[in-house]
Formats: sequence, C-alpha cells, structure tokens
Amino acid sequence: MTIRDNASDSAIPALIRTLYAPETFRGATEIWRARLTDHLQRVSSGEGRVLNWSEPTEAVRSAEGFLDSAPADSDGNPGPILNRFAELVDQILRSGQNLHHPHYIGHQVPASVPLAGLFDAIGAITNQVMAVYEMGPWSTAVELALLRKLAQKIGWDATSATGLLTHGGSLANLTALLTARNVALPGCWEQGVPRDAVLVVNSDAHYCVSRSAGILGLGTQQVIRVALDQHRRMDPDQLDFQLARLRREQRTVLAVSACACATPTGAFDRLDQIAAVCRRHDVWLHVDAAHGGSALMSRRHRELLRGIDQADSVVWDAHKMLFVPALCAAVLYRSEKHRFETFRQSAPYLFDPAAPGLAEYDLGLRTVECTKRAA
Repeated sequence: MTIRDNASDSAIPALIRTLYAPETFRGATEIWRARLTDHLQRVSSGEGRVLNWSEPTEAVRSAEGFLDSAPADSDGNPGPILNRFAELVDQILRSGQNLHHPHYIGHQVPASVPLAGLFDAIGAITNQVMAVYEMGPWSTAVELALLRKLAQKIGWDATSATGLLTHGGSLANLTALLTARNVALPGCWEQGVPRDAVLVVNSDAHYCVSRSAGILGLGTQQVIRVALDQHRRMDPDQLDFQLARLRREQRTVLAVSACACATPTGAFDRLDQIAAVCRRHDVWLHVDAAHGGSALMSRRHRELLRGIDQADSVVWDAHKMLFVPALCAAVLYRSEKHRFETFRQSAPYLFDPAAPGLAEYDLGLRTVECTKRAA
C-alpha cells in the first residue's frame, strides 16, 4: 500500500509529497555524487586527517542541535529539503574516519570498494528485506549463490554445504553456536540447557563467544578456555586433555571454538590438528574465521587455514578483508542437514506450510533476524 492508496493528493502534506518525489531524489543524488566524489578524491590523495575526532558529549550535542533545527514545510518546493540534505552530507563527511586515506591502517574494517556502496544504496532505497523469499527474491538468490562460492573456497562440496549471511561476526558466531547447541543437545530448544553442558574455546577467543554462551543459556562460567602454545594458538594436546577430562566427568561439550585468526593477536590455530582431536572425541568444531577467512583467497596464505574444511561450522566476515561495506558476515555449515537446526518454530503467517519448497529460500527460518536487510 502507498500513501496515495488511501488519500487524495490534497490530503497529503506537501512535505511528505516532496520527500517522496522523484525530482527531489534526483536533486539529492546530484548533491550526494558531487560531495562524495570530491571527498574520495581529497582523502585518497592524503589530504586531511584519518580521524576527525570530537569529544563524545560534544558530538551528541551537535547531533541534538541538528535534529532540533529541522526545516519547515516546503510547500512542495524541494529547495529547503535539498539544502538541509547537503548540510547533513557535509556534516557526516566532516565527522567520521577517513578509511580511504593512505594513512589509515585498518582499525576494524577496511576501506570498502566504493562501487559496493552503490549496490548497498539500491537495497536501502528499495528496502529489500529477506525474511521471506517474495520480499527479496534477487537478494536471496545472490546470497545463496555467494554462500556456495565461499563453501568451495573452504574446500567443501557446495552441493551439500549451506549457510546464511548475517550482520556481523558476533551475530554469526551466536547463530553457529546455537546450531551446535541444538545438535549436541536434542530437545534443548524446548526443554532448556542441562547444567552439565560446556563450551570449549581458544583462550583468546573474541568476547562474542563467551557472550554467546550467556545468551544460549549455558552461562559464561561454563566456558572452558584451552591453554595456548608459545605462538598463542590453541594447544591441541591441551585440548585433547580437556576433552578427555570433560568426558570422564560426564560433561556435554556443545562445541570447540577455534580461531583463524584470533582478534587480539592475529594467531591462527592449527586447525588440522584441532580437527583431529575433535573427531576423536566426536565434538562439533566451530571456527571463528571472521578476520582470517579471507586468507582462503590467497594461494600464498591459505596454508594458514589448513584443516578448516574439517570444521562443522565457520564464520567468515566479508566486511573485514573482502572490502565490502559493513555489515556482511557468513555463517557456513559443512552439512546441509544442519540448515534448519538453529531454530525450531512455526510461523505460518510468514512461512507458508502449504509451500514447503520455499523453506529453502525463506531465510528467516535460519536467522535471528526476521526483517533481514540484504547483505
């Protein structure tokens, strides 16, 4: 339904009509193109600073002042709106980090390929979402095709591997570990997590892993941290020791979470040796490769990830080293049989049980998000 469905033009406030008018959009895109192109030219040539720092309280006051000075109704004239738009674009470009500056060293995310941002804008303007296939058919198709390519890079059979894209490595790790929990503890979705369950992790694991333990009902005190070797990698012998001890104590291990690479240090765990230990103890192996997964794209450096093809689940952030805008993180499963283990719910008002073939494409069945923006 559009605004025009229930009201005549005369009943629609002039400001609303102007905001939705294609002519207003054309004027705004011309401003946007000129300002952003000039910004990229200046920053890429090394002008200015990488970080335009301001104190947080000052920044909040500035933002409040901007919101309090909204333009008056333009009576159909787009001029005041476009002037306001130009002011806001200038303010944004003045106030942020300049990732495309040659002195930027990659604090958290890379300088994204500018063209990728244009596709991101198309998705935002057309408001493509992906809980159900009909809302974002092309985005869904691209996501599933991309996941197959990433699975192949890991070394998996793309016809049997599966996964999803989500918004950030923290949500991706939570999703993968939720799947591992439901596989290791059948019925826990309905009945809860038993008190004897634990999660075994690299001692330098990203904080989102222990956070996931809290969210999953496991509890952060049930996270077992494995000792590291002299290179700050998970020690496979210590992992073997810990898993043997936990088995003797009749504890249930949800998963072993390894790092490739660890966020604090950049260390890559010896995944082939860790995978062998996990197979021996029949434990799910999860690899947080949010930062390091992109080494699979390198003939020179992919050896760092030797053994990742033996993992049950992998997290790989495209917005870290694949130069796409944040946020875009892949959750990948070696076996497609796990694709619906994450959530066990019925919502026929969204996911039509009369069309079971669409279950493969209604990605809301696999993600935390219902309204999932195209990544």
